[in-house]
Amino acid sequence: MLLPILALIFSSPSATITANRIVLPSQDTVYELTVKSNIKSPIITLIIGVDEISHQEDLLFQSNMKIYDKEGWQGEIEKIEESIYKDIYWQINTSNGIPFGASEGGFKVLVPKGAKTNLGSCLFTLLDAKNQRFCSKIFLETNPTNGTGHSGK
Repeated sequence: MLLPILALIFSSPSATITANRIVLPSQDTVYELTVKSNIKSPIITLIIGVDEISHQEDLLFQSNMKIYDKEGWQGEIEKIEESIYKDIYWQINTSNGIPFGASEGGFKVLVPKGAKTNLGSCLFTLLDAKNQRFCSKIFLETNPTNGTGHSGK
């Protein structure tokens, strides 16, 4: 019976990112990302669209998409050379970061009406203050909300 317990321990994520999809009255979509940290050292960098451990990139990102500024964090969009993919970076401007056990939201990406993206299920990499990398996939919340904050059903 020890084996199932070990499998559970090793499959436990170090951190998770969930995406809440908000459909605006203009039919544009905003993805608001929330990071939940289970990493002992503070998270100081989010990289959306790449698993830096396996060097796999998967964020389909069209040129008319944009990221929102987040207080205390600097955001940037980076195109991968000779690729259809781009990465989104947010790096904290201080050394504080997202501490162990905390959640932080407000990382937002605007996807214009009709643009194709896999933002709600793409890969991500988090870097902590010790420059360790943690990778996984974004989890998309199942009920998108409209621009008023209510369910889009």
